[in-house]
Amino acid sequence: MRGLIFKIFIVFLVPMNFMFGADNLAIPFELVNGLIIVEAEIDGHSNNFIVDSGANGILLNGQSIESNISYATLSGALDGAEKSIDKLVVGDFEWLDLQGFSTDLSGLEAYLDRSIGGILGASIFVSHSIVIDYVDSHILIFEHGFGEEVTSDLSVIDFEVVYDLPVAKIDIDGHTYSFIIDSGASTNFIDQKLISDKAHHFSETGISKSIYTAAGKEFISQEYIFTGINLGESSIYEMEAYAKDFAPLSAEMDMEISGLISLSKLSPHKILFDVKNRKLYF
Repeated sequence: MRGLIFKIFIVFLVPMNFMFGADNLAIPFELVNGLIIVEAEIDGHSNNFIVDSGANGILLNGQSIESNISYATLSGALDGAEKSIDKLVVGDFEWLDLQGFSTDLSGLEAYLDRSIGGILGASIFVSHSIVIDYVDSHILIFEHGFGEEVTSDLSVIDFEVVYDLPVAKIDIDGHTYSFIIDSGASTNFIDQKLISDKAHHFSETGISKSIYTAAGKEFISQEYIFTGINLGESSIYEMEAYAKDFAPLSAEMDMEISGLISLSKLSPHKILFDVKNRKLYF
């Protein structure tokens, strides 16, 4: 079975200060198993970090002597310790006086076969518009939104921000369901309840795969082909997805979450986040 990596979800808001020096900035990244990896510096130490729109905090890789906080994840609770960050630098961006959390991410390092310093929630770029360019491997950061000359040929979907996480509505048979839009997952996941309720939209492929989480856990999930869904005004004929119980996450967010859409699966070219107007273009 071929393995996949599944994102971690951190229920915590991060206070931020930062200095912005240009109208737009480019941050190079490497796409590894569908995950966006950038080079970042924390308190003078550089390492690889995963940029995750489905995480709303900063998670640092490290052994904690004492655990004083628990994170809610889709694979169960993850213990860690609070850690103060004096300075975070990503490209030409700089943030001061942040709060992060330290936990063991060695399993994630082993899966990706590289050093990983942690996970950066994409909420660090809040208030800016973001382009994820999968072709040229750059994240572009803009202070303003996008003009029609940029978006006219793209599909668009509205999203809301819940706990600093982008949540979009997907239409199935005239009913809307909430999905997290995630750059920190290498594939799509669907709630088991939705699969049962809308069985005619799901076809089992007969394939099961090992799913690896940032929490160092592994579970086996069935692969499905998901058909007949609408994202905004766009209809998607079929989409690969894996089954997972989203009930614990729904309880943490105080809203029903029916799945998770991987940005790298949504478009192989570019994703545009218009944060101010709450629109995603693909």
